[in-house]
Amino acid sequence: GHSLRWIWQPPLDGSAVIDTVGSGIDTVLAVYTVKDLATLARETSNDDLAGNNIASRVVFNAIAENQYVIAVDGKGGATGAIRLNLRLVTTPEFVVQPVGTNVTEFEPAQFSALEVSPEQRRAIFEGKCDLP
Repeated sequence: GHSLRWIWQPPLDGSAVIDTVGSGIDTVLAVYTVKDLATLARETSNDDLAGNNIASRVVFNAIAENQYVIAVDGKGGATGAIRLNLRLVTTPEFVVQPVGTNVTEFEPAQFSALEVSPEQRRAIFEGKCDLP
């Protein structure tokens, strides 16, 4: 069938959310981990996003050291415009740790900490799947 593929290496570990919302055709989406030059291992795949029988979405734990092949196919050999949306959600990082205090049993205690989260990384890839 007709297919577009991208190679992606996340800058940080996190939860990768990839979808084809906004594509002009019915899509099938798959993600493979690159094991070596000749081997790909399927990470996840999806045909139809719930409530949307055209777009596809996958969510998986992405590791910064890994390379991934993202493949989008036109379902049933369909051709047309494809939009690939990618978002990497990373774990918040505490820059000031909570400070402990001594309290007696059953006495309320209050802790506070400053939390700064790296901004969510987003990317949009567009392509046209008009392969012969």
